[in-house]
Amino acid sequence: MNRQELNKFLKKYNSVPRKKLSQNFMVDHTYAQRIVGLIPSSGIDSIVEVGPGFGSLTEHLVKLDKDLTLVEKDPQICKFLIDRYQHQAEIINADFTKLNSDFFKSLKNYLIIGNVPYNVSKRIIRFMIDHHREINQAIITLQQEVASRLTAFPGTKDYGGLTVLLQNIADIKKKFDIPPGVFFPQPKVNSSVVVIDFFTEPRFVDPEKLIPLITLCFKHRRKTLRNNLKSSFENSKLESVEKYLELRAEQLSLEDFKILSEKLF
Repeated sequence: MNRQELNKFLKKYNSVPRKKLSQNFMVDHTYAQRIVGLIPSSGIDSIVEVGPGFGSLTEHLVKLDKDLTLVEKDPQICKFLIDRYQHQAEIINADFTKLNSDFFKSLKNYLIIGNVPYNVSKRIIRFMIDHHREINQAIITLQQEVASRLTAFPGTKDYGGLTVLLQNIADIKKKFDIPPGVFFPQPKVNSSVVVIDFFTEPRFVDPEKLIPLITLCFKHRRKTLRNNLKSSFENSKLESVEKYLELRAEQLSLEDFKILSEKLF
């Protein structure tokens, strides 16, 4: 979809890019093809596109001969999707993060793809973390800042709680960056495409233990673990992880969090 096509669709469906929904539509066929080209040639039976908008990715996805579901929150845009793709895809007018888990369980070997609205990108990542056992892979376009956080290493400024949670249950790779001019309206930041391959089992830590631990450890990012944990655990527990107490959470690896979870819970 190019800029002229987008303008035609916006006029026909009485729609405008809504800032509230963080709508920035891709208007470059080349980048759309590059993103869809990241989908593996085998092992995927179903595709769920998040926030398809006016179909910049969709027009390429329908050619893949996969079961395709489009999840779009904007009712006006859903009218366009129904008119154009109702015979090629299932179309759901809903907030992706509020879909019933039974929907995902009904899919087989599925992949999530989308140019994710910036204002809900972290919420979508958290949703996928909570449902990671049901997802094979995700190919997501995010603001560059968030992509840097997801792929960060311990000891760097981008490394945080979301990094640890996701890297515990998935392998994340940044594939390429996208400049603002590829979208309309143009965002004020660059974007990045990341591929997330989810594991069937966590790499190190049971997520049920890791989530509360991350919340405590990163509660005050600049404080040491001693200061962040002392009000939540007895001294005997803290003594068992003494060597970590003068460190900050951002300095810990996944292996370190595994040890902490085993000692403290």
